[in-house]
Amino acid sequence: TSALNDIENKLVFINNEVQSNYVNTRRSIEDFHNRLDKIDDTLQQLSKRLDSLHINVSSMSDDIMSREENFERIQSEIKIDVVRIIQSYCDYYNDSINKLSDDMITIKSFLSTKCIDLSNVCKTTTAVSTTLSNSDTALSNIINNLKESDNNLSNNKVN
Repeated sequence: TSALNDIENKLVFINNEVQSNYVNTRRSIEDFHNRLDKIDDTLQQLSKRLDSLHINVSSMSDDIMSREENFERIQSEIKIDVVRIIQSYCDYYNDSINKLSDDMITIKSFLSTKCIDLSNVCKTTTAVSTTLSNSDTALSNIINNLKESDNNLSNNKVN
């Protein structure tokens, strides 16, 4: 029964570890989706800013040359901002994907280890079962020998 309790405890531990890793992976995926939503919101805000700047440039009362110069300057600044923001979000995406990939590798390694543990538990269970069966057979033989000895003693007493 001690071996069976050990087996049951190992199975409960493995189950808890698998559930914990599942929850952590699920949280990582949800976090990744939340980050995508934030990036989408930021890109929409950037689009509104671009629209607003375009309207402001179009409504300027300066002469054509001045408007053109201002528009080119603003456009250049926006391009620089857009490139910088997109690059930072690309880096962020890549980091998130790499982290998720690392988490999956960790989970795969963990599950592989737990499969080996389960295999060892199965081997131990088989060994315990064989030992119990052998013990049962040995006890039956001892009981039969004791009965035979009792019969022999009874027969000797009668004689």
